[in-house]
Amino acid sequence: MKTCFLCQQLGTQYPIIQAPMAGGILSADFIAKVCEFGLLGSIPSGYLTLAQLDTLIQSVKSKTDKSFQVNLFVDHCEYPDKVAKPAEVIEIEKHLGIFTSQDCQLPKHPSASDIIDLVIAHQVPIISTTFGVLRAKDYQRYKDAGGQVMVTVNSLDEAHKVLNAANADMIVYQNALAGGHKGGFNDAEYDAEAVMLTLKRDYPYTQLIKSGGIVNQRDILFALKQGFDGVQIGTGFLMTQESSASQTYKQALLGVCDDNQLMQTTSITGRQARGIVNELAMLELECSPLFPQQHYATKTIREHAKSHDLPQYQSLWAGNGAVNITSLPELEDYMFSLVYG
Repeated sequence: MKTCFLCQQLGTQYPIIQAPMAGGILSADFIAKVCEFGLLGSIPSGYLTLAQLDTLIQSVKSKTDKSFQVNLFVDHCEYPDKVAKPAEVIEIEKHLGIFTSQDCQLPKHPSASDIIDLVIAHQVPIISTTFGVLRAKDYQRYKDAGGQVMVTVNSLDEAHKVLNAANADMIVYQNALAGGHKGGFNDAEYDAEAVMLTLKRDYPYTQLIKSGGIVNQRDILFALKQGFDGVQIGTGFLMTQESSASQTYKQALLGVCDDNQLMQTTSITGRQARGIVNELAMLELECSPLFPQQHYATKTIREHAKSHDLPQYQSLWAGNGAVNITSLPELEDYMFSLVYG
């Protein structure tokens, strides 16, 4: 697999990005190994305090001098310190014998501006955004510091809005097969890949990265043949021996042999996300949940389920590519297979 213009922008040897999966799945060692192999390692800032993110960035920098990125959840909203749990969540807590309170606490999240300050101080060369775009002043501050910005979209309309406003250097197109949260910033449906590729006509020099349903070299080569400049992979990295996903989670992923075992749900975090069908994903709520309030409302359940090996109450995010993975390789072997087959 040859280097390309995208590789020059990313500072990598290959046009492959390890998806920034939040929730403690990726260690500093893991991310650094990805970078050392010649791919773009990604640090997820979602759910981290500024101090935790600072420590993680420092740890990755201590293990590699290769390029990496930091991902931001961007929504520019203010949230209360405490919210009431939905009645349906309380019912599950009582069923599991872990109910203690009608409410849940929401930690103070750092602002996008605070994170920009931090990544500039650390001279992080690339950032990506999920759920939104940076404010113009933050984007410009980061650009003036020499950084490059990738924005996650699900539709052509989102991509046009970002590029027309000159708020991105690269676009990550996340399709309907991707695991985890739908990463765009409006309610638009997923556009087909052929539709997204028309973006290259209006913005021929903008690098377009495909995310979703990519787990092996065949998938990568197909994406490049379609006209995408590179790929982003999540589930494949999740299903390596070195990922911090629990063994229960990994075994559940290995058990996915049909797309019907996966679903889109908002009941776990309040945002649409794809994962394995289980009781928590299928939970029907009388009131529409919000993000991140619902994430913290179900946190006690998910932590209990993880520590007690209860897959029915965990957030088992997975893309459709899981269907094509039948083993849990070592990280080095997995990356070798992506590049050399």
